[in-house]
This record gives sequence, structure tokens and C-alpha cells, in this order.
Amino acid sequence: PITESNENYMGYRTNFEFPFGPMGPPGLFGFLQKRYNHQYGITVEQLAKVAVTQRRHAQLNPNALLQGEMTVETYWDSRMISDPIRLLDCVMRCNGGDALVITSAERARELTPRPVYVAGVGEVHNYRASELLADVTDVGMGKAGRRALEEAGLSISDIQTFQPYDDFVIAVILQLESL
Repeated sequence: PITESNENYMGYRTNFEFPFGPMGPPGLFGFLQKRYNHQYGITVEQLAKVAVTQRRHAQLNPNALLQGEMTVETYWDSRMISDPIRLLDCVMRCNGGDALVITSAERARELTPRPVYVAGVGEVHNYRASELLADVTDVGMGKAGRRALEEAGLSISDIQTFQPYDDFVIAVILQLESL
């Protein structure tokens, strides 16, 4: 059943994938970026700024997958994969790992002098891929973010760091704007 928590965050396939048959994520994100551009407008320079910033931040890790400087020019010159998605818009192939250890506050204090506490959580799923979305550019981050902030008793100005999932440059923009 459709509930308040999932009614606006269904799938995109009926509108965008089934009629055209894109081959993989670059095709799907190409449709998404074209729709975003139609609704709000975006320049290649704006996209390049996000891509270059993400690369610069990634390279703070000496084990970064991609080495060497990315400039606005190298972004602009990267080959087109699925118009308007360029190679340097795309998720990079990599293997990596993260771990999140969840334990009691007491045990956390035993393990480290600076434990991190979960203050609030918000989550939205678009698991019903066959149903239409009200707006394909609404990624649900705003709803999840509001829920997490309310639960924690915080406002957006209290946030000191943000780590979006940066599979495609347009995804970072959608997440930031949604929040």
C-alpha cells in the first residue's frame, strides 16, 4: 500500500526507462540530468565545479583511485557517454570498504575517547519501481534529512560535514538541493 512515507518516492522506470530502453546507469542519469536541466537549468561549468571539487576532496586520501589534477577543461573534454553525461560525470569503478560499528554508549566510551553518537535518522526508499514519481528530480533526501534533523533536535546550520553518495555529478546536486 502507498503510505505517507513512500507516496512521492516511487520509481522512474515507467516514465523514463521502459519507453526508451537505456543501457545502464549512465543512460538513466542522462535522462535525469536532462529533466533537471529542463526544469531548472544547469551549465556545464556548474557541473564541472562539482566534479572538480569532488575529485580534489577524494585526492586528500593518498589511496585515491584517480590520481592527477582534474580541471574544468579536462572535465569538459571527457568523452560523452550518454548525452549529457560525460565520462567524468560517472561513478568510477572501484573496490573499497567502510565499516560502521554500532554499540552501546558505555562500550563506545571504552573503545575511544571520542565516540560518535547517532542523534537522528531519516530514510526514504523508492522500492516500487513500477509506480510513477510526482517529480523524478525529487530524490527524497529533503524528507529524510528533515526527519533526521527533527529527531536529533538540530537544524541544517548545525551540520559540520556532509558526505553525499557521489555516483554521478547530478546526484550530488540533487542531494544538496533536496536538503
